[in-house]
Amino acid sequence: MPEIIYAISGDIREELNSGAVPGTKNYKDETQIRGDIITRSARRATREVNIRLKNTYPDEIPFAVSGNVPPEIEGIANDLGVYYVLRAKHRGPGPLSATVREQYYNDPLASLKEIVDSGVPLSELGSQGSSVSETSDTNADYEAVFDMDEVENQRVDPDRLGDIASDRRS
Repeated sequence: MPEIIYAISGDIREELNSGAVPGTKNYKDETQIRGDIITRSARRATREVNIRLKNTYPDEIPFAVSGNVPPEIEGIANDLGVYYVLRAKHRGPGPLSATVREQYYNDPLASLKEIVDSGVPLSELGSQGSSVSETSDTNADYEAVFDMDEVENQRVDPDRLGDIASDRRS
């Protein structure tokens, strides 16, 4: 089975070209960053993600179809890919700033740890706007317009009836 690469080379190049990474505004084309460096970095980032997730999600990792990769995992792989590209471009001990290492290596790995610790199935990441990070519910007491029971039990929330009638009149 062919390996699915989670990081997207265009996203890695765009991040480097945007100037978001200090000192990378001139990375505009193949003469500045060769495609093979980006491909190698994306592959390495994918393997890093797989290593970190494999023990917790043995049935889901590696992904068999690229369309099944949750956006959170793709974003983490892209950030790791940026880090590995920069490491390839700036060889030697400690050439990258602490800020770059924090943003493109430590933070993505912390996000992976958060995903693993949460126990959320990978198939649910990114669905319906969900995220592993905590969210606040501003409508904690709100009753849904329709419940999900049998058809006979479905009813309109009384608080919404006035809104529906108002919408129809306008």
